[in-house]
Amino acid sequence: MAGKYYLLVLSLSGIFIMHLTISHLTGYVVIQKKTGQNNSLNQPTAANQKLFQVKTEEWNFFSLDEIVDGSQNMDGRINYFLNGDTLKMFTRPNSYDRPKVRTKSKIYLDGKYTWRVYVPRMGEGDMASIGCFLYYDDLHELDFEIGYGKEEVRKKVNATGSDLVCYVTSQGNPWHQEIKPIKANAWYEFSMKLSLKKDKYFIEWYVDHKLISSRQLNFGREIPFYIFSSVENLTFMGDHIAKQENYALFDFMKFEGMVSHTLD
Repeated sequence: MAGKYYLLVLSLSGIFIMHLTISHLTGYVVIQKKTGQNNSLNQPTAANQKLFQVKTEEWNFFSLDEIVDGSQNMDGRINYFLNGDTLKMFTRPNSYDRPKVRTKSKIYLDGKYTWRVYVPRMGEGDMASIGCFLYYDDLHELDFEIGYGKEEVRKKVNATGSDLVCYVTSQGNPWHQEIKPIKANAWYEFSMKLSLKKDKYFIEWYVDHKLISSRQLNFGREIPFYIFSSVENLTFMGDHIAKQENYALFDFMKFEGMVSHTLD
């Protein structure tokens, strides 16, 4: 029901009064926290309000207008282009190219994130990785990374022939990683589902709707994400510098869930 509500919260550090407003027009939930030793409420200001809204957003790569370049090590080169109704991203041989694109805003919270990607056969032993990931900072990053893989890793996961390996990783808070073999020359849907458990994210990684890993994280809605797609020449993913051009085709990125805005 739209309107204004107040919630009194008692804690060891004091009395908190939460001011919640549900907008008739937008559906936003506005949350403001006040502290103090009495029940008086100050007037809300734009700087201390946060908005949450359920939103569905999809990037179909019919144009590049709705994404931002996030590349590294490129010296101004752009290693991606529209290829029909897909985005083709590639890296050059004998390089440490790191082309990436991302959403314009760092606002995405709990919900379902999906990438549809064509994964080709990649150079044997090449240090090259196809990435679908969420990024806040280096310790709050959630990844799919697909590549040929180091030989010792391939043996551990029983990858054979032209198989690739798929890493799913939380880069911190806590660190978590699993590695699975995956077939080349195929389209995949890579999905992450973030739900809230006691106000902290619980993440599940899916490949073509099959759950392959999950982990309770130590952070929640205080951490919003950018959504990234990439093809990068990364040293952990192979035994030698890339000897060929490696690429991927991105059909779409999609988000369904909660987004955050701070009024300023």
